Amino acid sequence: MKTNSLNYSILFGSFLLLNSFSSIKSPAKDAEICEQTIKYSTNKLLTPSGEEVTASTNITFNPGMKLITVESESLNDGKATFDTVIESVECTFDKKITSGKADYKGYILQTDGTKSPVEIILEAKDGVVSLSSYDEEKKLGLRTTFEKWEIVKD
Repeated sequence: MKTNSLNYSILFGSFLLLNSFSSIKSPAKDAEICEQTIKYSTNKLLTPSGEEVTASTNITFNPGMKLITVESESLNDGKATFDTVIESVECTFDKKITSGKADYKGYILQTDGTKSPVEIILEAKDGVVSLSSYDEEKKLGLRTTFEKWEIVKD
């Protein structure tokens, strides 16, 4: 059964909205990059089954506001936006985000008031950042890679 990109965006959004920020653990001095607001951009997402979905997507990690905001738009399905509340971060990125890892844990607040836990892992290798987020219990998730990102000035 083929699922459209808006459904994946909404599922990913719901999956991400469940986290709240409590601390940033930065073992390396360079990992201070994880304390800054960073916006990652991509045009394709991968479902857990490996299906590629075309969607213009921006994911902004804002530790100061304790939020991860996902904004996605596809030609067929329109726009989808949602937030994930960050509870904790473990970060080992270098200051140029060319190597290292950031592990975000938090929750997405559902419309019924329940919190869905989520873990989002960013990993940088050779200047490419990959994102993976998967809920084994619900069999929901998303993967993508970013070759473009920017530090957002407040």
